[in-house]
Amino acid sequence: MSKGIRGFLGSLFSSSSSNDLKEPEKKLDFDSMNIKQILKQILEYSVQKTRTSADVDVHVLFQMTERLFRCAYYDYNTSDEDRQIAEELLGSVIKDVENGLSSYPEALQSYRTANKYMIDGIELRGIGSLAWKIGAPGVSGEDVIRMIIDSTSGPLIPNFLKIMPENTWGKMKGNVIKALILDRSRNGESNAVIILSGLVAGTDLVAWNIMSPSERSVLMGVSKNYENARNVLVRYGILPNKSLAQPMTPRMDDDALAGIVLLSAHDRDDSTWPSDVVKEYDLLDENQKSFISVSLMGLKVNIFLDLINDIYGKEIAQKIENNVLNNLKEANNLGFKTLFEVIRTVEQIGLMETYEVGIDRTIAAGLMDEYVPKGVSEERQMEIWKTVSDIYNIERINSLHKFRFFLRFFASKDVDHAESLKKSGDLYRSFGSKAGGKDLLEYLEDWIGYV
Repeated sequence: MSKGIRGFLGSLFSSSSSNDLKEPEKKLDFDSMNIKQILKQILEYSVQKTRTSADVDVHVLFQMTERLFRCAYYDYNTSDEDRQIAEELLGSVIKDVENGLSSYPEALQSYRTANKYMIDGIELRGIGSLAWKIGAPGVSGEDVIRMIIDSTSGPLIPNFLKIMPENTWGKMKGNVIKALILDRSRNGESNAVIILSGLVAGTDLVAWNIMSPSERSVLMGVSKNYENARNVLVRYGILPNKSLAQPMTPRMDDDALAGIVLLSAHDRDDSTWPSDVVKEYDLLDENQKSFISVSLMGLKVNIFLDLINDIYGKEIAQKIENNVLNNLKEANNLGFKTLFEVIRTVEQIGLMETYEVGIDRTIAAGLMDEYVPKGVSEERQMEIWKTVSDIYNIERINSLHKFRFFLRFFASKDVDHAESLKKSGDLYRSFGSKAGGKDLLEYLEDWIGYV
């Protein structure tokens, strides 16, 4: 930027004969000017005011500054090169105008207030914001929800919601949630409540940021109170008031119920893990992998006992807990019972409305000292933490789907529990997932898509 341009506003104020600010005789159309035209106008305005010793037109300065803000941070049709020029020029203009207005405190305050509004709006409506992307020319109404649920939009949603009219967001939020569930559901997942709960419990920032703190807490507690979590989707018109799925009663006997908890706790299907998670997991040593396996058992047993408590009551859940812990003698030698209690405690912290990360990240963080080697870089610590929390989240979602299916299946089928449990994987693939087909919809609990 030339020295002449940088100092032009100072000369405007020093050449004013009456030291007064005046209303504009004719408004300049800065709104339609590009950077070259603004620069030309600056030079012409500077020469004109210097030659005539006329009073300073503060409104022109306000308009000029606003237009530079829009070129630098808001307009769609400004090139990257012109944005950079506008940004550089803006700093010089603001400095010179504020110096020139130092004798006019009210005008100076108005100028600063106007500039603050433009600066504060950059994150809300400026280039790169979600509102800016959605408002771009050519974006249709059909594109809006797709853009909101795009994974890259997660960090941008809080600012987007600050400027979104509450009644407008209230009308579209249900459609956004439904689209998110359908977009994020993986092969074999068929329960909309569990899918959304898993997204919030994990690392999906879109899910986290579109739900309120109270909704997040309720959803992450789905194993403790399924009906409360389900009602979140009911309120948005995503699910009917009453589930159409088969009931989970009559229940299995205590030994069969404990058996399915033990079997499911040991079950792990790595084929459901995304390739990036598998790649990171393979980098861990055997001690780390062994701890993750035991901790996954603790996480699942905790989830299953919560489900049993929610469906059949506290007394039954306590009986099953005693039975399961007594039958995990080998695991108990590895400190399973202590780990189980730690997970239960950390989970309670993660369910607090004021907590700012998903519950699986909270649990993974609470156990970090056990699986992160000492001396590794902070960056590597975070990579391992994310991998472990992703594994916990994937297994949480899988386990919730499978266990609720087993409770429903065995309640509705007169089969030998012991023999059926040996084929539990085949049973779930045949009856409990979307692969089962349209004839088995009674086992697809709270699904909102197509089979």
